[in-house]
Amino acid sequence: MTRPCDWSGDSPQKPATHRAPPIYYTRPLCTAPPKIGGEVLARAYEWLPIDCECGESSILSTLAWRQKARMQSERHILLFSYHFPPSNAAGAHRWKLLCDEGAKRGWHFDVICCETPGIFASVAGIERYSVPYRAHWLERARQTLLTLLQVARARFRTAMPTSSNGNIGAADSVGSEAVVLKHQLPSALSRIGLKRSFNTLFYYIPGLRWKQAAQRVGLQLSRFRAYDAVICSSPPHLTSLAAAVVAKRRKLPLILDFRDPWSAMDVLQPDYASPFFYRLADFLEERAVRHASLLVMNTEEAREATQPRHPGTEIVVVRNGSAPTSPACEVSRRDRFEMLFAGAIYLDRDPRPLLQAIRDFAQAEGVTSKEFQMRFVGNVSHFGDVSLTQYTEALGISDLVSIEAPVARKELGAMQQRAAVLVNLPQSARLCIPSKLYEYFEHPSWILALEERGTASHRLLVEANAVVCAPGDVAAIATAIASLYRRFQKGETPKRVVDTLDVSIVTQADILFAKLEAIVRARNPMNAANHAD
Repeated sequence: MTRPCDWSGDSPQKPATHRAPPIYYTRPLCTAPPKIGGEVLARAYEWLPIDCECGESSILSTLAWRQKARMQSERHILLFSYHFPPSNAAGAHRWKLLCDEGAKRGWHFDVICCETPGIFASVAGIERYSVPYRAHWLERARQTLLTLLQVARARFRTAMPTSSNGNIGAADSVGSEAVVLKHQLPSALSRIGLKRSFNTLFYYIPGLRWKQAAQRVGLQLSRFRAYDAVICSSPPHLTSLAAAVVAKRRKLPLILDFRDPWSAMDVLQPDYASPFFYRLADFLEERAVRHASLLVMNTEEAREATQPRHPGTEIVVVRNGSAPTSPACEVSRRDRFEMLFAGAIYLDRDPRPLLQAIRDFAQAEGVTSKEFQMRFVGNVSHFGDVSLTQYTEALGISDLVSIEAPVARKELGAMQQRAAVLVNLPQSARLCIPSKLYEYFEHPSWILALEERGTASHRLLVEANAVVCAPGDVAAIATAIASLYRRFQKGETPKRVVDTLDVSIVTQADILFAKLEAIVRARNPMNAANHAD
């Protein structure tokens, strides 16, 4: 719940301006403090300062009116989550679901997140504090330098021969699609190793200013509300350091949720894939985890990779999980066999073997666009420098494949509900599971996944009875599509995975909040006993 500050009416006089960074104030819920037992709780309704580097218009539009008095029946969590609704990021969806489940269990969440365009629907038990992102001056300087360099290269392109290693534009366009495995790292002292070490600094610098601002907001909020614990969801992993500072200074338990591994990450983007990245990640991760009472990973593989690095810290697995769903409703008759991929084509999620398989299937079955359609929805226009539209035209299947822009989550859910097959493209991150899989499980559709054996995703897909093919095996993918198409023609209706496999976020929330309550109980047994009563 967020309310703008209003200086009109009979509200107290606006406080004087403070030195930079400015201190902004929130208005109390009541202009006249109530009397309880003959005593006026004046201090409970005083002006509450919020110290933040962010702009006044942003802060005053997002900071809620605050009470200092704390209801004994409430249990409060300070949550740092850079991504939170209305953001559509996967991390935002994970913690929105967990906060909803926590609110049902009597927890109240104050969420410090990055300012995102859109409207956040008010929910009981969740209050959102938006801290706008401000670019660091080093980031702006680097971007200016790169822009000037690109202009210079474009101007002298005819006079200067270019190569794939020297073309900044090409490196930037491919950098988000290619990955480097941990055993493929260059030497730290090589030319490319030094370049990537420099880029590693700018992997962290963009989030440094936001981390500092979020830390100040957390410290000020914790002065006026007695929190039971501090939780941080990352990446971006620098957020963990902000949460660790607040937890240490306020002597509160710290729970770190690593949605993706940090120092244990097995693949990196080539822009910063270097030994220096892992050394710096080890150093920063140790600074955060040393204060943690609990470390949360979302796959068993990630837990196994991280536990040896922190043998003295308890690590628990809390999967992303599927949203609580109502009983399966009857799906309207599907007149066309639709396959759908939703999300972004990044890292090494190469769609070309899938498109080649669709070409082979279409030639073998003789299907038309009235009978078959493959839909790509999201940030899917390109794979590296390859345009999917041009690639499908070259294959002769442009009428069977549609490339569509991102849509709102509700609209996307309706599209997934209508699709007969939901597609998951491969990734080299063996420790992670794409959050979209749990969303797929909520719909009455078959799941076709391109995945290597031995990964966390492969283990889950086998449990879900999905159709799994090796990513580069075009013949096997075409055969799988043909098999599903024939089942569709026979009138067979796919079932929801959530009806046969327990992947609900409710179950995952039970694991998390049971651990949280045990930590809080150990810290304050008397207060925990009062809540239990």
